[in-house]
Amino acid sequence: MAGASWLLAGCAGHNPDAAPPSEARSPIDHPSDHRIFFRDEESKHVVTLSGDGRYLFRSGTDFEGVLASREGRWRWKKAGSHEAVLELDSDLWELTFVSPDTAMAVNRAAAGRTYVFQFEPM
Repeated sequence: MAGASWLLAGCAGHNPDAAPPSEARSPIDHPSDHRIFFRDEESKHVVTLSGDGRYLFRSGTDFEGVLASREGRWRWKKAGSHEAVLELDSDLWELTFVSPDTAMAVNRAAAGRTYVFQFEPM
């Protein structure tokens, strides 16, 4: 269950009352060695993007910890100053950065569902 604590701690770490990020910073150019935190109606998710092109995707809840995980290969393509495409095997995410480390993410493999991705360096 040690893995559950970092999953839940990372998702809870976002402070909406904190000062906004500096406008001088530009969005992430390449997310190598970053973690992405997001949630849907049922679960919290953490995607760890390693520098060697591998990822680890974990999903869980506050009460049950990590319920599922998968790993595979990821690819990144920058598509302008605030846009990018992230591929996690067959999942295609179209990202629009709204701050240097936060993006609106549309999952094309899941009928265009939209999530908020929070990026954090490892």
